[in-house]
Amino acid sequence: MRGTVRDSAGLPLSGALVLLGERETRTDQQGAFRLERVPPGPSLITIRLEGYATVRSRLVVPRGETLELAYLLTPAVEMLPTVVVEGRRTGIYGTVGDSAFRPVAGARVEVFGARGAELVTDSTGAFAIPGADRGVYWVRVSLEGHAERQLTVELERGQGRELVIRLMPAKRSRASTERGALRDLGLRLATGLRRDRLTPNELTRFGSTGLCDVPQIRAELRSRADSTMVILNGAWVLGFMNIRSLCAWGSDEVHLVEFGKDVCAEASHTIENLIPRMWCSGRNRAVTRSLRGSGGRISTQQPGSSYIVIWERR
Repeated sequence: MRGTVRDSAGLPLSGALVLLGERETRTDQQGAFRLERVPPGPSLITIRLEGYATVRSRLVVPRGETLELAYLLTPAVEMLPTVVVEGRRTGIYGTVGDSAFRPVAGARVEVFGARGAELVTDSTGAFAIPGADRGVYWVRVSLEGHAERQLTVELERGQGRELVIRLMPAKRSRASTERGALRDLGLRLATGLRRDRLTPNELTRFGSTGLCDVPQIRAELRSRADSTMVILNGAWVLGFMNIRSLCAWGSDEVHLVEFGKDVCAEASHTIENLIPRMWCSGRNRAVTRSLRGSGGRISTQQPGSSYIVIWERR
């Protein structure tokens, strides 16, 4: 496998880290890289360089051939850190401001979880969801013309968290598919549907360790390591990959990880819509609702596969 990495102006980028499973290299002065003896089959390639947005791309490595690749990196949108402190009040509350610390009125704050809510900030940029109690919550803050922010908050019973969130100007908006995925995530966080997860507090212990080397994930997925479905942000199916492909993410690059043993039996509504032709078992199987959402039976081809849902830090 060989290729080049350039910036949006077409200039070569040297020193970019190229990661494919457990293999890695860096680009030379001409922005070129090369990897030898790459195992054939589907995998994820990751390109990282400080100051640029990380690129991850699914690819299929052909057997006995040299794969030619070319990648463009764009400057990363500056994301000002969110201040999270333990509050003296219960629930989740805080303020939203712009890059100059001015309060932002009318920002949309969505909190997904057991006692989550949706509201907009007042004239002082403040918001409060006092009913949020013990559990994991996903917080999404958006405003027209600004880069949205997403983060997770984990509460103990009777505990509070105060958030100070600053938004940066940007034009990007999220697809409707991802909004549906967040609603599904909120339902799973609220009801504890049958699947396992690693929460932010648990992931913090592993620092920058690749997800492929997190013991709990390896233990859960080892038996089906060659047929694990990777789903990104609940809205994009990357396909079946070896567990080593999870090396593309460091534990400090993700907010939350969900995993399970049977994507057919445990899939949420959004994921079901993403895999309408998914083969789930060796025979037709009666289900409450089909993968198309209309009920009935699913025509299937092979056993349900293990899966992992990776929620990236934004």
